[in-house]
Amino acid sequence: MTKYKLTPYRFFNHLKTVMMHKYYVFRYMCQCGMPIRGLFHDTSKFSITEFLTNAKYYEKGISPIEIQRKEFGYAKAWFHHKGMNPHHYEYWVDKLDDGGFMTRMPFKYSVESICDIMAANKAYLGKESNGKTILEWWSKWKYKSTRHIDNRDFNTEIIEKINSDYEKTGRTELPDIKYMKDCWNYVVSTNHNPTQMRLYYIIQKNFNDEINMRNKK
Repeated sequence: MTKYKLTPYRFFNHLKTVMMHKYYVFRYMCQCGMPIRGLFHDTSKFSITEFLTNAKYYEKGISPIEIQRKEFGYAKAWFHHKGMNPHHYEYWVDKLDDGGFMTRMPFKYSVESICDIMAANKAYLGKESNGKTILEWWSKWKYKSTRHIDNRDFNTEIIEKINSDYEKTGRTELPDIKYMKDCWNYVVSTNHNPTQMRLYYIIQKNFNDEINMRNKK
């Protein structure tokens, strides 16, 4: 029997977390000149499938999705969320009957995914969130995800830039949109990757790149 029940405390604190997250995504997306994308970011979180379920499993500082995974082995709310929001790389999985392919996420969604990471970091860490903590989180997970290699490399470049600027100015902000577009074009043109990459190749490349990174330290 689960110990989790939907209570006013969980309901309103989950609502506060969601609204704070949306506020910071909107703020960051406005910096990129994409306010409409920021405004409609994660609107599926207010659906019954996601909101009431996630509110029921609210715990401060812990994702309700992770709690559901531990309870049931999967999270129904997450399946709904990733299928409704193209800034999640899982949205772009294709041809699983043929071993699985990951599609390159378009530029605007890749930028939104970075804003999502920054805002989530802010929502969970509050005043402790900064360029360093964002980079630490990304460094921990970038080789574990199966996002398209171009999206991985683009996110890495931008998040490292965010941290570099933070170390110089003490402010955690996105680079300007021109810098990000130039970075995107450079990554895509330099990597020469197809629009869709086999999942097993991405897993293998992530493993090899992580080993090479550790050997350089």
